[in-house]
Formats: sequence, C-alpha cells, structure tokens
Amino acid sequence: MGVVLLYLYVGRPLWKRERGLRAERRDLDARIEQAEQLLRLEGALRAEWEKHRTDVAKLIQHHSPPAANPLLWTSEFVYRHARAAGVNVDGLSEIKAEIPAWAKPPEKRQGSEGGEETAGARKPASRPARRFVPYAVQLSLSCGYHELKRFLAAMQAENPIVFVSQLSIVGRDSAPEQHLVRLTLEWPRLQENMRRPLEQALTAP
Repeated sequence: MGVVLLYLYVGRPLWKRERGLRAERRDLDARIEQAEQLLRLEGALRAEWEKHRTDVAKLIQHHSPPAANPLLWTSEFVYRHARAAGVNVDGLSEIKAEIPAWAKPPEKRQGSEGGEETAGARKPASRPARRFVPYAVQLSLSCGYHELKRFLAAMQAENPIVFVSQLSIVGRDSAPEQHLVRLTLEWPRLQENMRRPLEQALTAP
C-alpha cells in the first residue's frame, strides 16, 4: 500500500513533470536551431538587400528624367530613337495632369482641437510615404506598325523604367502605310525628400 501511495503522490507527479520538461527542452532546442539558421543567413540577406537597393538607385539615377529640365532630357531621348526607327514625331508635350492617387501625400483633415491631422494617422503602416511621382509626356507620331514596334522596343531596351500608359492608332485613307499615333510615355521620379537617400545609397561603400 505504501508503495502505491508513494507512486501516486510522488513518483507520478515527478514523471509528468519530467515529461513536460523534456517537451519544453525539445521546443527550445528547435527555436535555438531556427535562430542560429537565421543568424547564418543574415549576412547573405543583408548583402542581397544592399545590392537590390543600389541597383534600384542606379536605375532611377540613369533612366529617370532629371529634376532640372526633364522635358529637354525626354525630347533628346525620344527624337533619337524616332530617327533611328523611321518615326516622324509631329508633337511632344508634357502632361500637366492631376497627380494620381498613389503619388499624392496623405490627406489632411481637421482634428478635434481644430488643427490638421493626417488622415489615417492611427494606422501609419497602411499609408506608407510616397517615394515617387510620375512624369509623363504625350507624343503625336506618323509611322507604320513596324516602325512603331522598333521605336517602342528600342526605347524600352535602353530605358527599362519607361512605359507606355496610353496608346491610340488611327489609320489614314490618304496614306494607309502611315498611321496617326498618339501615345503617352511615363517615368517614375523620386520625390525631392528621397534624393539624398538615393545619393547615399550610391556612395555607400
């Protein structure tokens, strides 16, 4: 009887406690191993992140219209490829359209004390800071389909961040081989407050 009581009140609780401690130890060992793996990967992940950041910074620096006289930069780019592709540029102009919603700063609203507060200020993670604004030009062209394809392909091959946001083609009865083409080219441009981080990314060792 004494042996049974000793098992029920001493041995059995100790056995359960030991089993629980073993399970906790296995869980801790798994977490430690996972943490060690992450630490081993940290250097490689950090190097990959820095490479991607530098690559993006170089793309913006070399392929986005500059802050000073972007229309001149864009005109030289367009006319050079148009001449090579046999495309006649009848007109080129900046688009002074409203900034799209994704490029606008967070909206302001009146706070409870009469001052302005940022809309959605309670959820900053859902409204990240805007880093880019669009720069767009509209082109009027006269060309055939093959010349237009060469023109667009050459521009995108040289400048990987330019894209055509609008395109319309109208045929002409008087000259079936020459179509009236209107298209919009658009580039992302850094906000002014992001230019310094860009320079730092390019000059970082």
